[in-house]
Amino acid sequence: MKVNLVIPTFEPKFEINEKSQTLWKFYKKNFKSWLHPKGVCDPVELRLLIVDYQSSADFRHLLQQFADQNAEIDLLLGDHTLSSTKALNVGLQETVDADLCAYVASDSAAVDSNWLKLVDAEFRANPSASVIFTTCSVGGCEISDQVQMQAIDKPAKILSAIELPVPNVVFFRADLMKKFGHQIGDVLVNDLGFSLYWMAEAIDTQRALSYRVFVDHDHFVDRGRHKRIVLKNTFSEDYRSVRKISRSLFIPRGYFPKPWPLLSISNIVYETLQPIENKPRVPALAIYGYRFSRILTSRLLKTLGIHFVREQILTIGCFNYVFQQYFFNKKLNKFRSNSIGDRVLIVKRLFFTNWQ
Repeated sequence: MKVNLVIPTFEPKFEINEKSQTLWKFYKKNFKSWLHPKGVCDPVELRLLIVDYQSSADFRHLLQQFADQNAEIDLLLGDHTLSSTKALNVGLQETVDADLCAYVASDSAAVDSNWLKLVDAEFRANPSASVIFTTCSVGGCEISDQVQMQAIDKPAKILSAIELPVPNVVFFRADLMKKFGHQIGDVLVNDLGFSLYWMAEAIDTQRALSYRVFVDHDHFVDRGRHKRIVLKNTFSEDYRSVRKISRSLFIPRGYFPKPWPLLSISNIVYETLQPIENKPRVPALAIYGYRFSRILTSRLLKTLGIHFVREQILTIGCFNYVFQQYFFNKKLNKFRSNSIGDRVLIVKRLFFTNWQ
């Protein structure tokens, strides 16, 4: 069995010093957790493809050293900045002969050394699934039941259209990758999940969430995260692209927020009364009053859930938001009326940059 895992990395400000050693150890722990999987009877040819666009010279030096010490690791380096999705596609292009491939976030680690045995068992138990998401304790989608405290020994869940788990670690069948040229949709800058529903739907397959395949998704919590460059215009570009795609294939918004926070006057007063850093030219009372009104307005909007409704409307449009269930079913039925070949072409033309 040939298994390829693609891990995009991006540390543009990384410098080798005493402080950065903690972060590098964190990365090494994550990378090593996927090596030498146990419990599989068939011979396994495992490759970790670390795709780096464009980290600092110091970080690449450490990556190169690590790759030189581990024969299973291949390093793919680029000289310009790419989104995680495009970097992932660079790695997926190297998996054409793999029986199983996966996207692995650099801040995620395998918890069980039998992870490959568990993934193989999940695909065998769910022959209709072409994509399997993993569960985690931090940084998952609660509405999809992805957030768990530990692995649970129960069957995988077939995901509905509105359930979009966070793609911390996602496994793909070879059949799906072959149909789409060994890549996923990259028109949406942040698409590490949106196109997967329609890709699976196009070839009459489904997405599943595994409770047994559990990962440690650290989210860089308490790891002294280094400064990073945020790609400019990311969100505005996604809004435009999502609206364009939604004219043909509706994109349900799966990243539902946690329950709205409660309005706490004491916290608002505490934040308002924080010291003023610079000596003001206007009375301090006026500044505190202005600060109080801004914080109160912000907290009130979040308590009422207006911030989430606003995000929905900006992303898919007011009309689509109000009638999203009706339009989703209508567009889904129209999509399913096409042949598999035509469905694959539709998805490519809408979600893939090289088909635009």
